[in-house]
Amino acid sequence: MKDQPTPQFNYQTLWSRIEREAQRYAASPQAVRDFVSLISRRDFVKLLGGSAAAIALAATAQARTAKAAPTKRPAHAASSTPAFPNGVAAGDVDQTSAVLWARASNPGTVTFEVVSADGGEAAGVYTANSTDSMLPVKVSVDGLRPGTLYTYTVTDSAGERMSGRFQTPAEIGTYAGLRFGVSGDWRGELRPYPALSNIPERNLAFFVEHGDTIYADIPSVDFPAEQAVSVDDYRIKHAEVYSERFGRNYWADVRASTAIYATIDDHEVTNDFAGGAPPSTDERFAGEPVEFINQTALYRNGLQVFQEYNPLRDEFYTDTGDTRVDGRPKLYRFVTFGSDAAMFILDARSFRDQNQEGTLDIFNREAVQAYLESLFVEGRTMLGRPQVEDLKRDLLAAHNAGITWKFVMIPEPAQQTGWFGGNDRWEGFAPERTEVMQFIED
Repeated sequence: MKDQPTPQFNYQTLWSRIEREAQRYAASPQAVRDFVSLISRRDFVKLLGGSAAAIALAATAQARTAKAAPTKRPAHAASSTPAFPNGVAAGDVDQTSAVLWARASNPGTVTFEVVSADGGEAAGVYTANSTDSMLPVKVSVDGLRPGTLYTYTVTDSAGERMSGRFQTPAEIGTYAGLRFGVSGDWRGELRPYPALSNIPERNLAFFVEHGDTIYADIPSVDFPAEQAVSVDDYRIKHAEVYSERFGRNYWADVRASTAIYATIDDHEVTNDFAGGAPPSTDERFAGEPVEFINQTALYRNGLQVFQEYNPLRDEFYTDTGDTRVDGRPKLYRFVTFGSDAAMFILDARSFRDQNQEGTLDIFNREAVQAYLESLFVEGRTMLGRPQVEDLKRDLLAAHNAGITWKFVMIPEPAQQTGWFGGNDRWEGFAPERTEVMQFIED
């Protein structure tokens, strides 16, 4: 028997499949035609190289853990409405607390009512005042029970409502199983992100928005300028990616269906910025009379709005003794999920030293040697010393608690992935990476 030839990957076939899938989900045939007319196949191939949101679902592999069966899409995971154009969300969820979030179009009081899903036990009513339709509101909810599913209803000043849900993690000592999602890198012109459409059906424990949640330095439909600069600019970029398009808002569905955690990569401010470097090292920041890029207006505006548009506690570093860190936003998070897993969320941009110069002269032995040696300079940091120490402390705590899985969420690859671009990844800060890896091994 002759061997059958292996089918070749074909972008045209893939695009045709996407057109067929869009036909299934679109609000109308016209919506499909609009979508196809707005993005050509050539653009699709170009964007496929790194701009589309990608989903990774993970489950713990313990024998004691039962696989959760998919369920019918919950009614509360509705798309956004004019009253809540970006939907609602819950985030920074731990065993006893959460942050609830909404962007309301109508000014006035926004009310958050929280109840447990198992018996309707009221967890509280919280209010916030919406003064600007582009400025979301957040409330902190405390006194929750571990391992409990909660629902919440958000009501604006006109009586418009939208609901969501989240589950608090189980206490250490409990094995409940874990299923979660991770995604990064999405741009406004690629909405509505149909790859996200099945997430509410998967009963995820949480979802991580893993950096590049906007592209502030690339034009988009709602903000065609080359670079967001002001707070208002950044708000437009964030509101855009969480808004509906073609009658769909899959991000609103996702954020209403489970707990959200989030961190930045570079494009929340601008491409490949190094927050711990002097402004003089980067012409985009040069001229500002501050010591570090993470003190400049562009960084401060970008991080302010990132915190506004995500259901996060507004935390800041204090009393670390490190001038490049104190007073800056603290995005590092350590969360445990029973004895199944612990998660460590890192900020790999705000405190890093400037990337070393790369080289394309790969046949020049001296240039190659100089490049490699530059990656091993002692004292250079990608995470900043306080964050490295936080990570090591919490890794040890999770180990001592007998937690099985440790998920370190870092937007830059930690592994050795190749020659090109290594100066922008953790391998470009090799001594710090070695320190953390050696700590884990020991």
